[in-house]
Amino acid sequence: MNTAVAPISSSSADPDSPSSSRSCSTTGLADMALNLIGSSSMHRYENEFRTMSDETECYLSISSRLARSTEFIAKQLENVGIGFEELSRCLELWPPGLVVNLGNETVRNSSDLSRGLGDDSGTCMQIDLAWDRDRHPAPLIVAKATKLAAKATAALAAQLRTITLPKWRDAASYAQSIQNVLDSRNNLEKRYFTSVEELKHETAALPDTPKTGRLSSVSRNYFHWRPRSLSVLVSDTDKLQDQVSYCNGQIRAEYSRWRAERSEETIQNLLQMSQIYMNCWACVASGWRSTVTELEPCCVNCPTQMDILEPISESAQTPENAELPSTPSSDKSIHEGDCLLTSDPGNSSQPKSFV
Repeated sequence: MNTAVAPISSSSADPDSPSSSRSCSTTGLADMALNLIGSSSMHRYENEFRTMSDETECYLSISSRLARSTEFIAKQLENVGIGFEELSRCLELWPPGLVVNLGNETVRNSSDLSRGLGDDSGTCMQIDLAWDRDRHPAPLIVAKATKLAAKATAALAAQLRTITLPKWRDAASYAQSIQNVLDSRNNLEKRYFTSVEELKHETAALPDTPKTGRLSSVSRNYFHWRPRSLSVLVSDTDKLQDQVSYCNGQIRAEYSRWRAERSEETIQNLLQMSQIYMNCWACVASGWRSTVTELEPCCVNCPTQMDILEPISESAQTPENAELPSTPSSDKSIHEGDCLLTSDPGNSSQPKSFV
């Protein structure tokens, strides 16, 4: 809005001058003031920019929380990776089992030892304890899987710190800059409306009919808080209106562009973060799956619990499931009960011994 401010004569600056000598300048300023007060176009954007500010503040809060959560997860994953490394070192140092050298024979379980002592009592003086040369492979197999899990977890933590975390921080930083622009625009708008309210008070004090200089002086000086003259107030209000209008147009265009880019970037960040997690856990799952495959031949005499991982329908039982024995044979349990390297097949809760 380009409104020219009418020049003020020297007599109009004196509040005690007669009303006839300043009627022209006062009337021109009053008309411009009324035009500024009566303009309601600025109020149309209040709700729109308030919605923009609330939306930006919400996105800023979410981006900041995502950044803090990602940083926390990366730190915890680093601790998990350290735990996997320690577990791998522990399993690599797993000692071999003890055996009994009974004469020229190596005995690995108590049943064979009792049988050997009963058959030949002369061999009692030839008993010797030794480490089993054939170490059980299970600890080393699991150690290999835990080492792979440690590397994958450390890689996941590093990718979250170097890829995902900076993007959420950049999104929060840019949202904060947008919020600062909107706050500056709101402050400018508040200054404009404050100036309009001041104009309302000033125009209400202007005389509608010619009065003596004394009455005019009382009317003009009724509001002692007025820091500016009417001409300066009209000029400042006009400039503020132009500035607010310019800011509204610029911010609306930039905000629409940022909103579209923000939506696209957020989806890309979430997709990339999901792929990082998927690659890590797929690698870990593959390592443990290979571990189970390698351990199964070593545990042919022991029932496995892998059937638990397979989804079985509760509504109907397949013929293959119906043919599976519910409990192992009692003869087989008695025959293998003395083995030190395997657990009791009849009692799945008893752990296997690798010693």
